[in-house]
Amino acid sequence: MASVDCSHETLSKDVELTTYRVGPIIVEKEKWKIVCGHSSVDFRATCSCAKFETEGMLCKHILYIMKKKKLIDLPKHYIFPRWTIAARYKAIEDARDSPSHVVAQ
Repeated sequence: MASVDCSHETLSKDVELTTYRVGPIIVEKEKWKIVCGHSSVDFRATCSCAKFETEGMLCKHILYIMKKKKLIDLPKHYIFPRWTIAARYKAIEDARDSPSHVVAQ
C-alpha cells in the first residue's frame, strides 16, 4: 500500500541499467531512495534502503518501479523458500522426524 503514494524520477538509463529516485510524493526528493533496475529477462532491482537484503521483503521503492514497469507477477528470485507454504510443510516433516518425537518402547 505504501508504494501507492510514491513517485519517481529517472536519473539515468542505458540498455542494461536504469537508475531511479523513488519516494513518497510528500517528501523532498533529496530524501528519496535510489533504485537500480536491471533490464533482463527476469527483472532485478536494488534499492538504497536495502530492505530486501536485510529483511528479505521488497521495499515500497522497488514495488513502485515494478508497478510502473507493469510487472504482474513477482519474479521468483524475490520469493525466499521460507515465505512459501512448502517451508511450513517441511518444518512439520522435520519435527516429525526429530528424535524428540520418537516414543520410547
